[in-house]
Amino acid sequence: MKALLGKSTISIMAGLFLLLAAASAAKADTHAQIRQTCRADIEQYCRSAIGGGKEKMRSCIRENAPRFSRPCRDALRAAWSARAAQQARDTAQDAE
Repeated sequence: MKALLGKSTISIMAGLFLLLAAASAAKADTHAQIRQTCRADIEQYCRSAIGGGKEKMRSCIRENAPRFSRPCRDALRAAWSARAAQQARDTAQDAE
């Protein structure tokens, strides 16, 4: 397969792989930070959503976020902003 692909194509593919890996790692870091920062708030306000799946937990967090501690709200706000920015970049790429 290497013979079929030029060095530039292989470099581009490697670069894309590294970008995807970095984005995935950043997402995991963000989730870990939210879990750590918001653990007490989630246990207090979203106990019934624990183990109920992503959508149930997301819905509970959105509904109860105003009650969460300031550090938790800040972490959520940062994560939501990063997610919105990523969606905007994805949309712009799709439009190209």
